[in-house]
This record gives sequence, C-alpha cells and structure tokens, in this order.
Amino acid sequence: MKTTRKSFVIIILLAVVIFAKPRKIEAKTNESNVDELIPQTMGVYEKWNYTAGADVWSSPAVADINADGFKEVLFGSNNRPLRGLDYTGSLSFTAEYAAPRFSSPAFADIDRSGYLEVLSGSQPGLLECCTLSGVRVWYYSTGFEIWSTPCVVDLDNDGNLEILFGSDSNNIYCLNHLGVHEWVYPTGGNVRSAPAVADIDADGDLEVLVASYDGKMYCLDHLGNSVWNFTTGGSIWSSAAIADLDNDGTLEILFGSFDNKFYCVSHLGTEEWNVSTGDRIFNSPAVADIDADGTLEIMFSSEDHWLYCLNHLGIEEWNFTTGSWYYSPPSVADLDGDGTLEVLTGSSDGYLYCLNHTGGEEWSYFTTEILNSSPAIADLEGDGKLEILVGTTGNDKIYCLGLSGISSSSPQQWYSYRGSAFNTGQMDSDSDYIDDLTESFYLSDPLKNDTDGDGLEDWDEIYYNGTDPSHIDIDNDDLIDPDELFYGTDPFNSDTDSDGIPDGWEVTYILDPLIDDASADPDSDNLNNLEEFNSGTNPHKKDTDEDLLDDYQEVNGILSPSNPGADIMGYVYTNPLKSDSDDDTFNDIVEIIYNTNPNDPLSFPIITTPPPETITITPPPETITQNNTVTTTVESGIIFTSAVLTATLGIIIAVVILRKRRK
Repeated sequence: MKTTRKSFVIIILLAVVIFAKPRKIEAKTNESNVDELIPQTMGVYEKWNYTAGADVWSSPAVADINADGFKEVLFGSNNRPLRGLDYTGSLSFTAEYAAPRFSSPAFADIDRSGYLEVLSGSQPGLLECCTLSGVRVWYYSTGFEIWSTPCVVDLDNDGNLEILFGSDSNNIYCLNHLGVHEWVYPTGGNVRSAPAVADIDADGDLEVLVASYDGKMYCLDHLGNSVWNFTTGGSIWSSAAIADLDNDGTLEILFGSFDNKFYCVSHLGTEEWNVSTGDRIFNSPAVADIDADGTLEIMFSSEDHWLYCLNHLGIEEWNFTTGSWYYSPPSVADLDGDGTLEVLTGSSDGYLYCLNHTGGEEWSYFTTEILNSSPAIADLEGDGKLEILVGTTGNDKIYCLGLSGISSSSPQQWYSYRGSAFNTGQMDSDSDYIDDLTESFYLSDPLKNDTDGDGLEDWDEIYYNGTDPSHIDIDNDDLIDPDELFYGTDPFNSDTDSDGIPDGWEVTYILDPLIDDASADPDSDNLNNLEEFNSGTNPHKKDTDEDLLDDYQEVNGILSPSNPGADIMGYVYTNPLKSDSDDDTFNDIVEIIYNTNPNDPLSFPIITTPPPETITITPPPETITQNNTVTTTVESGIIFTSAVLTATLGIIIAVVILRKRRK
C-alpha cells in the first residue's frame, strides 16, 4: 500500500513538472528610507592656532587669494602689519607696513586685472590697497584713525569698483579704484561703523547706509548726496545689515544703538519697529533664514549679556545668555549639513558658542581670552567641511577650529563680519562667496551659485578662472568654459591660435587649438584644415559623405564639360556633406557617370531595366493518384506523438504498480 501511494505521488509530481507554468518571483527592497537625513552629533576641536603677537580686534576674512584650491585667512592686529595664513596656519602673506588695525580686510579685483587686491584701514588713518604679495598699490590718508571696515561695490554702475569707509575724521569717504576720492560726506561724529550698500527703494540706483557717533543713520545716494537720516537716542557703532524682510520689493535697514534699542528702518527712513534690550548694542546684526521656513531671522547681541534672535516682524524667537557681554558679531552657516543654520558668536568669557536654529547650545570652545572679532566660516581645505576662524585679545591668537561627528557641511549665508568678502552688509543667498548685491555687478544670479550651469561656481569663474559666470560660452566657439580651461584655450577668444579655425571645431576634430595648424592636411585629401573647416568637411576623412567622391573633388569641382551642371570652365561642384546633393535619390557619383546634373532634382538618370527572359517549362504528364491517407500538419503530429508517449508512460507505470501489488 505504501508503495502504491509513493508511486501515485511520483505520477502527480511528474505531471506538475511537465504541465505547470513557471512563475516569476520578484524580490522587492524597501528603499523608502534611503534618502532620510541621519542626525549627526557635531563636536569641535582645534586644528591649529597662530600667535599674532598683539590683540586681534579685526575679524578674519577668507579667500583663495593664490588660486591653489585652498583658502587663506587674512587679519589685522594691534601694532602689526596685515597678515595672511594658509590653510595649515602657516604665515603666507605680510603687508609692507605695520600699524594697529581694527578694521577688517576686504577682497576685490579693484583694477580688473584678474587678481585680487586686499583693502584695509589702519590707526594712522590710512586706507591701503595691497597686492597678494603684500606690496602696497596705493593708500589714502584721512588723518584720523580708521576703525570702519571698507565696503567694495560698483556704486555708480560705471564698470569700476568704488571703496566706501568711515573715519574718526567724522567723514564718510568714497574712493575710486585708483584710490582717488570721488566724494566725502561729513557727519557729526566719528564714523566707526562699516558702510552698507543697496538699492533700497528699487529705483535702479544704489544707496549708502552708514552710521555715526552722532546717533544718526545716514542714507546717501551714489553721488554722496543726503537722501535722509534717522536719529536714535545714542551713538551708533553698529554696522547696518540690509534685507527685504517683508518681501515687498524694498529693503529694510537693521542696526543697533547705544540707546539700548535695535531698529528696523524702512527705505524711506521711517521706523518700522524697534526692540529694547537691557544695555548698549555695540555690534552688528546678521541676517539669514536659519530655520528654513522661508522667512528671514535677525541675530544680534547686546551688552546686557544676551544674544537675540528676532523674526522678520521684530518679534523675539529666542535668546541666549552667557552671563558675559558680547562684542563679537554673529556669523551663520549650516555647519552639520542638516538643512538648518547654526549661529556662531564669541563672548568676553573666552568661549566661542555654537547655537542651533532654536537657540540651543550645540557646543562651545574655550579660548581662555576675550573674543571681540566676528567668526569667519569657510571650507579652507575644499573637503566639504567648514572650518571656523576667530581672533582673541589677551593671548593674541587666531584659532582655526574643525568639526567632528559630521560627514559634510552645507551652504552658509552670512559667514563673516559683513556677510561676504566685499563687506556690503548683504547676505549671500546662494553661498558662492559673492553677496547678493555684488552678484549684480558680475551679472550673476544671487540665487544660483553657478549662474550659467557650466559646472564652475560663480566665484571661481570670476576670481580664479577669469571666465564669465553669466555665459557658458562667452566667445561662441562651441567650447564651454570648463573645456576652455581644460584645453588651455582663451575663453574670451574664439580662435586662440589665430589660425582661422575656432577652438571648438579644432577640439571636436582632434586638432591643436593652441598651435596654428591651418595648412596641415591630416587625411591627405589635398584640402588643408582651414579649407576643411570652411567646407564643413572632416579633416580626418577623405570622403566625408562616403559617396565615392573625395572631398577635394566635391569642393574644387569635377571636370565634366558635357554635364548640364558644369560651369563655364567645365567643372561640376557637389555638396561634400551629402551623398545626394539634390535629393533626387541618385548619388552624386551616379549622376556624374550618367552625365546628369547632380544639383538639379529634375535632372536625373533614366535607367531602363531589360524585360525578364522568357523561360518555357514543359510540365510532366498528368498523373492521377488516389490516396486515402489523411494528412495532418506538423503541429498535429507533434500533439499526437506527445499523447502517445504520455499514454505509453502511463501504461508502463500502471503495469509496474500491478506487479508490485501482486508481489
């Protein structure tokens, strides 16, 4: 009985194997969480420090001044020359003249030479312009101390940059790119705040906003004429930040005063709101969308020991206290790459504090001495992680801090004292080291760090590569800027080697765009490279259109005087890029052979086809065959054969089973 059951099971399995349809089995992987951000625990550590030998009041400025892919740090200190450090903390730059410097430096290509210059003020009352090697290009003397940080901008839209700054002479100065003053505006007190510049009323002209110890915020037009002034109840040291807080197309001016209030003033010079604090407001605000909610926040500190964060309406979102006063203006960046921004500020208790977007402390670093300068935030090494640079008074050091526990950092919108290397008092929305105002000077997009989408960031195009950030191919040679850099061609000259052939065409056809090779003939078809370019033919193929006529013949003519398409000299010219010049379905060479015009679709060969040969076939005698056999198709035969085999197999199995049962 057991044997019978086993045999029955075998039969069933055999049937399943033969007749069952295969089924596709798919394995699915749940990838819904692949792109989720994994929270990172951020820490801080010291990468290096540099002993300046004097108090560092000047906020550091950062840029890749020698275009080597690594950024340098420039700063001033008391009774020392302006100095620069490389990304390892080694001294790389020293200005010629030593003087106390409380003014923070600015970078710009002042003379449009393709190289950055450095501008800074000093206590003897000099505004200096230096080369990257530290050589003084020019200086301007005010006769009084300069604490004001210079702002660099094309104020009058003439294509040249101007330099704006204040002095203890009580004046506001505007110099041209050669260091010659364009205008001077007098105020009623020392001008230690840095000028801010913007088109605040959207009229197409820039305005200058700068405060004085006389308690007034001044608004001047681009010619140095007074537009309005706003009076507070105390002296003003705070430098203004400018932003469109309410998205109405006009800008607001934000600053603090020694009357303990923080002000928001409209483009017309009227107060929109103010916030009272417990003491003087010495430092300058930072503006950014720190919580990624689509509206801007304003961060500033007061001598009441509190750091404040206000929303765009002037309502306090949070505050943070260290128990000590702040002189260090805040900087803002997404240090840990989580999509929200961190706020960095120094305190007189010796700590640099890092706060998250809700005001919670993420970390702090103890420097042992007072921090008066604003932190600068930059990726010095180009590894995708930001470093923090800050100076101290007391132990006279510049610290470079690194971040631990993170894989990468994200963009920063207000990464230095005045928002960018140009010190305009405006944010850098696209984090390309060019603030929103300066983008307009270079015709780049303030919301895109690569305006023309060529793979080169705007800052790199302007200052390192010398290319145009607003055009992917400014010389229209069909070679985009990154390729021009790769091949060493001039992005502003369509024919670098002046051989009459555009750079893009030479690169496409594997010629040398840097050497005049117009007369070369690499395919030996008697057309040189310049002639091939003018004809549009391939310099490496004798017969570009593969019609059995060489390019030379098609371009210079085929001698066929009797051809209806021949010119007065008996030559026929065809298109070297088309095997059938007149699109009449006959190749050019066929028309030449049959003596028809290859350029006239109504002139074509008439080719006659001979009639087919008649073949007589004698059929065999008719044979009548009677056949009662039923013919089946091959398919029916296969089915029948399969049925017979299956039946036979079943009978064999049944016989085996019966024999076993008898046993």
